[in-house]
Amino acid sequence: MHDSTRVAREDDVRVVELGASANETVLEVRLAAVEAIDGFPFMLQLVGYRSWNSAGSSDVIGTEDVHRGIRLAREELGDRILRATLSELSKGDLAFLRAMAEDEGWHAAAARYQDFVCRHRDSQLLLLEIGVGGNTPVIIEYPFWQMAAENPRATYACVSLGEAMAPVEIAERSVLLDMGASEVIEALRKL
Repeated sequence: MHDSTRVAREDDVRVVELGASANETVLEVRLAAVEAIDGFPFMLQLVGYRSWNSAGSSDVIGTEDVHRGIRLAREELGDRILRATLSELSKGDLAFLRAMAEDEGWHAAAARYQDFVCRHRDSQLLLLEIGVGGNTPVIIEYPFWQMAAENPRATYACVSLGEAMAPVEIAERSVLLDMGASEVIEALRKL
């Protein structure tokens, strides 16, 4: 064991090293964390805390631990900060934010999506969700669940580390992979 992995003080502080996977270097993992933090001090705390907890008692915080930490930190930021902030805004403030977010590109994409839904409502369909997570379930996850529930010929497939789930109503027509998208892509490349 390296010096950096020894216990500094029993039951107080554990010093660990960051480990890399075969697909990702330590630098790439650190850059992913820095990008997720985006200069927000609270996110720095959340990403570190969630990555640390994900590693459990291991002396190495692995790449999947960091990615899980990033995902959980984003969810917590959304729940604890963003939702709380949005709940305090006036109707006028919310209308302004919606107008800023819903530009021409957004409306064009929404129209294409609705067209797709209408054209394939009764088709044999694979609704594949890869790494969406819980930050924005109303955009992909919930509509996919609804489409699968309404179409008995649809299969819902979810690839999401720590969040692969489906409602009971579509469980028999669901494929849930509790793993990272990179693992699935690498496995598919080997086929």
